[in-house]
Amino acid sequence: MLSVTLSGAGLDRQERLILLLAVFLTSLLLWAILFHRAAQPGHLHADGSNLLATTFLMWLLMMIAMMLPPVLPWIWFFAATTKKTSEDRVSWLRTWLFSSGYFAVWGGFSLVAAWAQLRLQGLGHYGESGLVLDSPLSAGIILLAGIFQFCPLKRASLDHCRSPLSYFLSRWKEGPAGAFELGCRHGLFCLGCCWALMIIGFAVGTMNLVWMGVIVLMLCGEKIAPAGERLSQVVGVGLILWGGYQLWQAVFGLV
Repeated sequence: MLSVTLSGAGLDRQERLILLLAVFLTSLLLWAILFHRAAQPGHLHADGSNLLATTFLMWLLMMIAMMLPPVLPWIWFFAATTKKTSEDRVSWLRTWLFSSGYFAVWGGFSLVAAWAQLRLQGLGHYGESGLVLDSPLSAGIILLAGIFQFCPLKRASLDHCRSPLSYFLSRWKEGPAGAFELGCRHGLFCLGCCWALMIIGFAVGTMNLVWMGVIVLMLCGEKIAPAGERLSQVVGVGLILWGGYQLWQAVFGLV
């Protein structure tokens, strides 16, 4: 069922190099910013709208950094497909709009996540570090993420994310507005597939770069690897076991 391809059909060598270089440099810049911010534990100390804006920006940068690798085949596929029906400048504009629509959805998620983080901090659910939730709630989030891996919504969204060809054949729209809409629609499917994995950041630390890297590997495996559906279930079992162990510790004080 896997239809994702990196063959680059429709793009010449220079265009493939430009696309890969743009994604690589963007990812490198984002991870460098996040690494710098993670080394400053007091960076969230502000008030009012400044704190919300700062927290939202950090969530947005994290979402873009983590989702760029798994969405690259889709951007690649869209760029190759739209080039066949558009001039070079128009095709690159439409590719940029497709990507913008996709990350606009994750921008909405980032805003909700930033608000939720500040709300949880205000309710005192974070530890002394200000970055990790207390144990019972952390365990609940991890368990939720593991159970969601087996839900119909997860399976349907993952099937979509692994099959760009069928999506573009059935939903293709011409023009800049069509490209942005296609990106938004795909972003909604991707959000439906990945949101539970993303909120694990509340449990392990919203600026935990190691965990972010692990999520990127899991997402790439789920969406690109030939056995991605099975890997998704393995991840689910692992999260359930981990969350169950954390809950056992929280309830019974297991050392």
